[in-house]
Amino acid sequence: MRDWQGAVRHLVDLAANRFEAAGVASAPVAKATALMRREPIRVTAREPSQAPACRHWDQLLNQTSDQGQGDFADALRPLGNALGWSSGGDFYGPTADDLHQTLAYADVVGPYGGLFAAEGYHIGPIIFGPHMNYPAHAHPAAEFYYLLAGNGEWQRGDEAWTSRPPGALFYHAPNMPHAARTADEPVLALVCLFGDVKAPPVLL
Repeated sequence: MRDWQGAVRHLVDLAANRFEAAGVASAPVAKATALMRREPIRVTAREPSQAPACRHWDQLLNQTSDQGQGDFADALRPLGNALGWSSGGDFYGPTADDLHQTLAYADVVGPYGGLFAAEGYHIGPIIFGPHMNYPAHAHPAAEFYYLLAGNGEWQRGDEAWTSRPPGALFYHAPNMPHAARTADEPVLALVCLFGDVKAPPVLL
């Protein structure tokens, strides 16, 4: 197995720096980035795997570069084929057939196909395919989304649907319902969950 330690550490540090620079949700950012920087990461036993929405991966990395986030594209590119990707159907079961085709997630650090494990957080890329509807869902862990490519719409709690561009960072408090949808193009984001990360997400 390739020694991925340096590549993973680079991605995590890059994300921590970008979260802090965004200037939003300062207290949760401080909690998340402290975990990302201080907790040791340990190699995990996992097998690489793909999900249907991974067909958009190369396109989305090119868009990530084109939309001003080339540092993230460079950090993610060598990791993609080494991760254990899961589909939305893997997370939510047969009632989420559309999500099996349109949503793919993999940890870089964490329990869901990650190269490494760490206590208290996990982080990795999530792919939303075109014409995806990710229904309201929630989880006990707090969560940040950092958008890398594409333009989707997002809803938190009872708030109105909001379009967010690449470079946006936004926060979901523990157990806050949130949803996402896309139009004609795929979307790539980096997701960091922290706190109570052992409980899986649940569709509402």
